[in-house]
Amino acid sequence: MDVIDYLSSPAGRTYRYLLTVPDAAVADVAGELDVDPLTATGLLDDLCGRGHAERRGDRYVAVPPATVLQPELLAREDELRQARVLVDELLELQRERSGGVNRYVELIESRDELQRRVLRLQTDATMEYLALVKATTVAVHPGESPVVTAEQVRAVFELDIL
Repeated sequence: MDVIDYLSSPAGRTYRYLLTVPDAAVADVAGELDVDPLTATGLLDDLCGRGHAERRGDRYVAVPPATVLQPELLAREDELRQARVLVDELLELQRERSGGVNRYVELIESRDELQRRVLRLQTDATMEYLALVKATTVAVHPGESPVVTAEQVRAVFELDIL
């Protein structure tokens, strides 16, 4: 289930409404969503089937999002992390194949791609490397290698360089 699509769907709007009230009857949902009672019943039954609501007599109560939506989001995030690892492995294979200076230098032609790469460097960094990079000058201390990996760098760039 795509959470964004779900929350913008009629079932998602029903779920949102149930979260705002202690409990609701079919007539309450029908009035709030401006649908007929049969449609409201179908939406509520759908929510109960998904485990997003519980029926208590003739009333319905939302199950907290932390119980029903959070685990799904965490699973999707884990999937994305695994996909990133696989793509990074493929990139490393490609870099190893290219050898030489191409292993460390990659031509980035578009401004959008450069911005995406800088953002990725920022978010993937595991250590902080303090540096201020100006548009015309980059300083490297004697004896230090100018080559660093995404896991080693977190830097501030002058806006003109982007």
